[in-house]
Amino acid sequence: RTTTTSKALPTPSVNGARVLGAGKSLGDLGPRECKWPVGDMQEGTLVFCAAPCECGNYCPEHRAVAYIKAKRAV
Repeated sequence: RTTTTSKALPTPSVNGARVLGAGKSLGDLGPRECKWPVGDMQEGTLVFCAAPCECGNYCPEHRAVAYIKAKRAV
């Protein structure tokens, strides 16, 4: 008989990055789900946010962290 041990999922906030969606593996993400990584690949706890995206690869909260608006030259 084979038993499997499940590793703990990351906490809802890791270094300020929150898992707002279901917390899925990269292969399980749909095209309109947030691809913001949360967790630690070395520990086997890496998942992706998976919250709905209206455009791009990130949900609105993670998009705000990922991109900085350029300041206009004066």
